Amino acid sequence: MAKASTSVVADFDPLSPTLLRDPKYNGNIDTSFLQTEARRIYQERLLRKVQRVHGPSRQIAVARNFCFTHEWTTQNQYSRLYNLIKPAKHTSTSSQQSADDDHMNDATLSTNTVTTNGTPANLNSPADAPSDPMDQ
Repeated sequence: MAKASTSVVADFDPLSPTLLRDPKYNGNIDTSFLQTEARRIYQERLLRKVQRVHGPSRQIAVARNFCFTHEWTTQNQYSRLYNLIKPAKHTSTSSQQSADDDHMNDATLSTNTVTTNGTPANLNSPADAPSDPMDQ
């Protein structure tokens, strides 16, 4: 920062309503509303910053820091962001599993055939065939 000849503003408050420069806030004297709006806008900026971080693990770490260390975002916002970054994995239902099992049973039955002498022959298993060509 010395190269750019800038200085740090020690008493900067990103939640200050005086930072709201949008004309729609001019003339509004309700300080509670202005503080709520300043907090909402700041939290939206933080959430967008988290989404721009590369890598889901880093995004979660930054979001956790904003929420639990600095308390800049709410736990509800953290939960929604976490679910957005790492959605819950859906488990397959038992009906889906039984449909998959039926499909596998059909596949097994279609690959097992019967030889001319009546014994089952599995054409998919190389272990059932002789391993040495000289044995034939």
